[in-house]
Amino acid sequence: MIMGDVDPTAEQVQIKGATTEENAALGYCPQENPLWSNLTMKEHLEIFAAIKGIRKDDATMAINRIARVLFLEEHLKKTTKTLSAGLSRKLCFALSMWSNPTVWLLDEPTTGLDPKGKHQVW
Repeated sequence: MIMGDVDPTAEQVQIKGATTEENAALGYCPQENPLWSNLTMKEHLEIFAAIKGIRKDDATMAINRIARVLFLEEHLKKTTKTLSAGLSRKLCFALSMWSNPTVWLLDEPTTGLDPKGKHQVW
């Protein structure tokens, strides 16, 4: 219900006074990675930035920052079908950050990551 994939049977879900449909400050990293296999990591980040209404210049700077923080720089041009499970999870986690969320729903975001990767995420 919080993510809007199931309609509430009564009332509504609100976060900071806004319904989930209105709430742009909600980050979500689902258990299953919502990735398109033929797109690169960078293309995923660019598409999600565009969906969130982030200007291209700002998106480029943010993508570079996210890639640096999560150690993804050398993988940005790889298609997701070639990524390890750990890199796919990092990308999913990165995608959940776009709205600079005040509330984050994370469903096993570090599954498949080695200890170093888990430390990089947290």
